[in-house]
Amino acid sequence: MDLRQLRQFVVVAEELNFRRAAERLHMTQPPLSASIQRLESSLGVSLIERSRTMVRLTPAGTAFLHEVRHLLGQAQCAVEAAKSAMDGSADVLRIASVESAALELLPTVLQRLRVQFPNARLLVQTDSTQNEILALQAGVLDVAIIVPSAHESAQLVIADLKQERFCVAVCKTHPLSARKRVRLSELAEDQFLSLYPFTSSPGYSAAVLRAFQESKVYPRVLPGDSKTFLANLALVGAGGCVALVPRPMRRLRVTNVVFIDVVCEAGKPLLYPLALARTVKNDRTLVRAFWQAAMSISGLSGSVCLE
Repeated sequence: MDLRQLRQFVVVAEELNFRRAAERLHMTQPPLSASIQRLESSLGVSLIERSRTMVRLTPAGTAFLHEVRHLLGQAQCAVEAAKSAMDGSADVLRIASVESAALELLPTVLQRLRVQFPNARLLVQTDSTQNEILALQAGVLDVAIIVPSAHESAQLVIADLKQERFCVAVCKTHPLSARKRVRLSELAEDQFLSLYPFTSSPGYSAAVLRAFQESKVYPRVLPGDSKTFLANLALVGAGGCVALVPRPMRRLRVTNVVFIDVVCEAGKPLLYPLALARTVKNDRTLVRAFWQAAMSISGLSGSVCLE
């Protein structure tokens, strides 16, 4: 008894006609009849009553049909599970992203991945670049969106993703709050909130310092402020200070806070980099799919660096 015989029996039971069943199975009638007889012989019971005018299931055949349909369904599930394991569609992907990428880029990437792998479990978190790198090395993350620095950790694959823009967050009572764009130098007399801790993201901290250097601004940094973007925005809304933040933060609605595009003295946007990261050995299907989706959405081919 094999699955082919069981499928043939189901078709005969549905048609109750050997000729029509043979046509559905794309075979001739004599081999089909012989196959059913061999099945009955192996089981030791009669499954089908035959006469010149009628074909019908025996009580044993009716009971057997119910179980065979269940068995064939389980067999199909096993086949699909095997295929899913091979193409990664039933896998788990552990993702981390810096906060700014989680507001615009990451949701679009996840949407595309969900269409491609509807059964995949996507576990997502936000964190600092340094924490993401540590998690990748520890094997608790599969892929991350980071702000890269000049000297990233060894054993990582890093791919340039895009250049993201900065903007400034000001209180709605600020004299420049109605402007759509300002030069960073126009805020030289303002107090700035945290320039972001270097230990959390050296790449982002370097980009912030570079933005001030390009604008020839030496910021007055408000002491004792928070080290998170959202908490800093709450402080901006209270008045008396401003903050240089990632442009995607504009999507957040914070009471009394206005976001303004910021440029250097030459009128060019102030930028910081985003990149993808994974360990060298982690090249699973879902990781590659996430990688390709992020690259495609960013419109970059992504130069890859093995460190």
